[in-house]
Amino acid sequence: MRIYSGTLHLRDVIRISEKEKIKITEMCITSNGEIVPADHACPGEIVILADDTLKLNDILGNEKLLPHKTRIDNPMPLLRTTVEPQKAGAKGSPVKCPRRDC
Repeated sequence: MRIYSGTLHLRDVIRISEKEKIKITEMCITSNGEIVPADHACPGEIVILADDTLKLNDILGNEKLLPHKTRIDNPMPLLRTTVEPQKAGAKGSPVKCPRRDC
């Protein structure tokens, strides 16, 4: 999980819901492309917890504080292309349509 604010420490108790809490007994962070054991994690770091309670996309803390990207209904294409007719005398052979009704 990614930490956006605050700090996690080894042996911290985290409240997942009103009835459920977990204790951090083992924690790893990414460092220089490797996964290394850690005793704390700071904002911006990606943390791996040794707990099967948490699932992908679970949110700990205040969901309203997460950064939100605005959604664009009709985004501009990332790639553009232009099609132009081949000019007379240009290199290469002319493109012929395989159908007879062209």
